[in-house]
Parts: sequence; structure tokens; C-alpha cells
Amino acid sequence: MLFKKSIKKWVVGLVILVGVVAGLAGQFRESSEQKEQNKTGKSVVATQKAIIVSAEKCRKIPVQKSIAIVGTMIGKEEVFISPKVEGRVIKIYHDIGDELKPGEPLLDIDPTDFQLAIAEAKRALELELAKLGLKEIPQENFDITTTPMVIKAAAMERYMQARRNRAVRASVSTSVEEKDLAQADFDVAHANYVQAVLDAKAILAGAKHKKAMLETAMQHLADTRMVVPKINYQGDSQNQISSFFVMTQKSVSCGEMVRIMPGSSNTLFKLVLDNELKLSAMVPERYKSEVQIGQRVEMEVAAYPGKKIIGEIARINPAIDRATRSFMVEIHVDNRERLLSAGSFARGKIQIDKMQKSIVVPEEAIVRFAGVSKIFIIKKDRASEILVQTGITISMSEGKKKRSFIQVFGDVPEEGLVITSGQTQLAEGVFVKLRQTDFSNDPTK
Repeated sequence: MLFKKSIKKWVVGLVILVGVVAGLAGQFRESSEQKEQNKTGKSVVATQKAIIVSAEKCRKIPVQKSIAIVGTMIGKEEVFISPKVEGRVIKIYHDIGDELKPGEPLLDIDPTDFQLAIAEAKRALELELAKLGLKEIPQENFDITTTPMVIKAAAMERYMQARRNRAVRASVSTSVEEKDLAQADFDVAHANYVQAVLDAKAILAGAKHKKAMLETAMQHLADTRMVVPKINYQGDSQNQISSFFVMTQKSVSCGEMVRIMPGSSNTLFKLVLDNELKLSAMVPERYKSEVQIGQRVEMEVAAYPGKKIIGEIARINPAIDRATRSFMVEIHVDNRERLLSAGSFARGKIQIDKMQKSIVVPEEAIVRFAGVSKIFIIKKDRASEILVQTGITISMSEGKKKRSFIQVFGDVPEEGLVITSGQTQLAEGVFVKLRQTDFSNDPTK
């Protein structure tokens, strides 16, 4: 029993001794490697296998400066059609998507009540004109004294004036009472004449009022038919002839009762004039001095990926928005071919007239992660990481192929070799080996 315990203690001691020896050997080896590295300036990591990568030279080429914008395209004009009169809809002429020219009918409201109102207004006008002995409203220079009621009053005034004059001349045979009576009769006749003139003018004014009511009733009857509004752009006679609207909204049905309710939306149709579209975009304040009317704008919409849509700055808001520190520009886009639709979201770039040389790298050289962009360049057989900001994308032809290059800003060497493949295996300082690459087609050489 004692012998077994001695054997066990001896084995444990031997294991501990082996562990101590191994630890001392490891420390000695690390110390030797450290000394070797200090002597040669090279790490033992250099003996690790290098990552095989592809690379190209950075290029510095003239690039047109541009400003990125986004916005929603709207029609040259967007018209919301509301009813002017109330009534029941008896006919609808068009539906969503129809092309409409100015003056075309949209909707009819039952005209019966309005026709009756016209007949009533006509009878009222005839009644007023009959009091003056007229059949229609006279001209503005009409002599009111030619009306029968004024002529009658004028004749009575002249008769009373003659009686008074005879009483005055026959002073011997006429008593004072008779003279006073003759004078009083004349005064009454004169007052009646003045009143007749005033009454005639009042009746004539009433007749004009009745005519206005008749015209209003006729306009209400005309308003029972809603039509496409006519457009009138000053100096744009060509568009007045060729332009047409497109119906994009209809919120009424045949047989429905149309009501005009103040404070609520009464829109029945929405029409869009889309032969030319507008895009309003906000531009940062720092570009205020560089943006000008007439500058070219290149845009893209989701419906036509890759297709460049050309616009032009037509208006610039002179005021800066204090909340966003930006200003608004309005861009006009020709849409006579009807390829684009109002309401489309568009991304674009305002082409600034200034040209500047910038460094560009192949699109595949950009590594993006968590909102950060970077590239790797080769320095002394090692990968060196550089953080960059990206600019515009440029398409360049190389032989029969087209390649995309991206403008980069940062501490990028002009003649550096930028890595274009194998970036997923790279980190700062990792050894790399360049594939056999032919730079003979490099336009920068």
C-alpha cells in the first residue's frame, strides 16, 4: 500500500516537471523570435501565406461637379374640378386615364330646376319692362323722360303751370284764393313729375336687377355641365394647341346628388397637364452661388432604371429655409412622349458647369459596411485601409466593355494600387500578393 502511494507521488511530480520545462522552452522561443524581429525588422508573420488579390491604379480624370437631389414629379398644372351648382348627376363623360382637351364635357347635372328658374326670371324682367313700356333693357344713355309715366306727369305739370300763369295775368278778376290754388296745383304737378322720374329710374334699375338675375340663372344652367378648363399661358401658344389633360381622380358616380358644403372638399375630378413635368427639390445653402437657371439636370425614376431623364432648372427660390438651411429649385422635364407619370419619385444630379480633376476607382474597389465606405491599397506588399467619401458614378469604355468608376474623396494616393478583389479576407497590414495584371490599357499611363 505504501509502495503504491510512493509510485503515485512520483508520477505527479514528473508531470509537473514536464510542464515547467515546456513553459520555459516556450518563453525561450518567444524571446528568441522577439530578438530576431528586433534585429531584422521583420515579423515572423511574414512567413504566413499572402492573400492573392487583384488591383488597378487609381485614376485622376476631369469630373463634372454635380449636386444630388431627390423629389417628386408633378404635372405642369394639376387642376381640381369642383361643382358650381348642386343637383343630381345624370351623365359622366370620362373616367380615370382618359385624355381630355380643354372644353370637353366632364359631367352633366339635372338642369330642370335651373330651366324653371330661367323662365321665372324672364317673366319678372318682362313685368318690370312693361311698367316702362319697354320690351328690353335700354342702352345706358336712355332718356328716362320718354317713358309713358314721365310723359304723363310732365303734361300735367305743363297744364298746371299754364293755369297758374293765367291766374297771375288776370289779376283784376281773379281772387287771391284762386291764385294760391293755382300755384298749389302747379307745385303738386311738379312734385308728381319729379316723383315719376324717380319711379321710372327705380323701375329701370329693378329691370336691370331682374336681368342680372336672369343672367345668373342662365349661368347656373350652363354650370350644370362641367367641362375641362381652358389653359392660357402667355407666350406659349404652341402648348395651348397641343396640350391636353389626363384624368387621375374621379370621386362621383352617375345618379349621385352633388352638394356644395363650405369647409369640406367638393372635388369631383383631378386633371393633370403632363406634357411637361415639374420637380421641386431642396438644395443645400452652400451651393447657392453655383446653381443657376438653365443648368442641366440628369434624373432617374424607378419605372425606367438606367434611363437618363434630362431636365432643366427653370426657377430658383431666392429665400433660404431657416429650418433646413436649403433653398428650393424647380426643374422642368419635357414629357411630350408621355413616358413619365406625375407623382413619380426621382433622383437626380444638377450638373454644375465647373470641371475638376478627381480621383476615381473601380466600383468593385469600394467596401461598404455600416454606412462607412473604404478602399484597400497596396503598400509594400501589405493591404492599407483608407476611409473615403464617395461622389458620382462615371461610366467609362474600355474596348468593347463599359465599366463603372466612383469618385472618391480622402487620403487616396494618385498613383496608388487599389485592390479590386479579395477584400473580404483583408485587414490593415495583411500581406497580399498581386495577381498577374496587365496595366497596358490603363488610360492614365
